[in-house]
Amino acid sequence: MSHKKIMGVLAVIVMSFMIFGYLPDPLQAQTRPALTRDVDNGDRQTLFHHSWHRILSEPYFSIENCFLTVPYGKRLIIDHVSAWTSLGPSQIPLVKIYQLDGSQQHYIDMSYKGVASDKSRWTATQPMKMRFPPNGRACIYYSRSGGTTGDAEVYIEISGYEIDSP
Repeated sequence: MSHKKIMGVLAVIVMSFMIFGYLPDPLQAQTRPALTRDVDNGDRQTLFHHSWHRILSEPYFSIENCFLTVPYGKRLIIDHVSAWTSLGPSQIPLVKIYQLDGSQQHYIDMSYKGVASDKSRWTATQPMKMRFPPNGRACIYYSRSGGTTGDAEVYIEISGYEIDSP
């Protein structure tokens, strides 16, 4: 075969691949970002905690849950929290995250969303920065004011990370 015929056959094959999509299109950039390693924060361990609590009628009006003890050699940083509550129409929720020894606490700013099925609905989602030392205990407190009649519920999601302690 002559050189021109070989080049012609190769050109036809390459063009058919390009037409039918068998070869990658150089004009299409990568649609997803490349996975990279964060060398500055390689010791981070992601934390995600969620909990749902139901408080029954009188005499109960609050609940506490210490959900994590920070391991020795680590520090806990909580950087985001979301909450949803359902309680009696005249009641107002109080939700906070705190360290068990009382050294710090963060009240979650709940927003009223209306009444549905005879229950008032409140939600919150907010960034935050709480740092817990090694062996610190992270806790959630949920309460309601304006009476203790009727059941109440709370659902909380907390995200953050643990890092090596210096």
